[in-house]
Amino acid sequence: MKPHIDPKVDFAFKRLFGHEKNRAILMSLLNAVLESSGGRRIVDLQILNPFSLKEALDDKTSIVDISAVDQDGRKFFVEMQMAALWHFPKRVLYYWARRHQEQLLEGDEYQSLKPTIGICFLDGVLFTEAACHVRFRPLSDDGRLLFCGDMEIHLLQLPKLGKSLAELRTSLEKWLYFLCYEEELEMDPWPAQLDIPEIRQAHEELLSMAQNPQERALYESRLKRRRDDRMIMLEAERIRQEADKVRQEADKVRQEADKVRQEADKVRQEADKVRREAEQVRQEAEQVRQEAVVTRQQSREEGYLDGLRGKIRSYTRLLRLSSPTNEQLGTLNKPELEGLAAQLELQMAERLNRSNGQSTQTHNG
Repeated sequence: MKPHIDPKVDFAFKRLFGHEKNRAILMSLLNAVLESSGGRRIVDLQILNPFSLKEALDDKTSIVDISAVDQDGRKFFVEMQMAALWHFPKRVLYYWARRHQEQLLEGDEYQSLKPTIGICFLDGVLFTEAACHVRFRPLSDDGRLLFCGDMEIHLLQLPKLGKSLAELRTSLEKWLYFLCYEEELEMDPWPAQLDIPEIRQAHEELLSMAQNPQERALYESRLKRRRDDRMIMLEAERIRQEADKVRQEADKVRQEADKVRQEADKVRQEADKVRREAEQVRQEAEQVRQEAVVTRQQSREEGYLDGLRGKIRSYTRLLRLSSPTNEQLGTLNKPELEGLAAQLELQMAERLNRSNGQSTQTHNG
């Protein structure tokens, strides 16, 4: 007979594993977890916050966990979570710290602290690269040194079980299979693969719950809240994904804008370089122009002085004077050349005047 009760729903989980009469069921589950990682078995167990139907009826929030202590004083907190929320590791670590510090009363020594062990069942995948069962402890980077054995957290990712009923071998695999598929599992006849008495007892407890109107109604209420919460989480995840997409597109736009700015900066740098080169060319052209002006002025001046020197040589030849050499003329500056040329020109004019007067007298006689 199928109970049609999902033991992962918080009410069913607490009712099944947290009821005082079901301590053997809880011990079997915890031992399956501990033994799979080489842990010490629980021989006796006390549930510190046993299930109470009255409290469940009054409690409008989610039923969080089961707290227990074994014969050695080790403290356990056991919880079932339906979604792999991003804050789950931080919440579990905080919860472990609270449970651990509760052991130490005023005046107690630290040596009196016993290990606190968290057993977290998760109906989701938090670490895709990890196995179904992962044990966390505070180890050194190389994994060789254990800082303190008091801290231990077991994470059981139910969707990663990945085994059929025929493939079940260990006690933990059988308990995880029960948690995953009990709701629709056909138990008549009882499967030989689930040959653990406490699992069969757990099945009977779920059948009893299904037939109890009050407990069934409370289960259905919790189941509805779970579905509503899942829809809210799915919508939140959709919004988060859309926000991530918008952020990615914004990052892409920023990157493209940065690329455009970089290219614009490059163009500006090239333009500045061209302007500097053009300014340098302009300055060089201006220098050449000024040099050309100076050269023209110098050429004009030199031509004028050459003309003066030629005039002096011509006058001295006509006047039958001793003609100065080029070296002598080269030592004279412009005023001296102009003065000498003017003097010779005056002498030439006087001679022409005398020559003209003599020609007139001869003609008249």
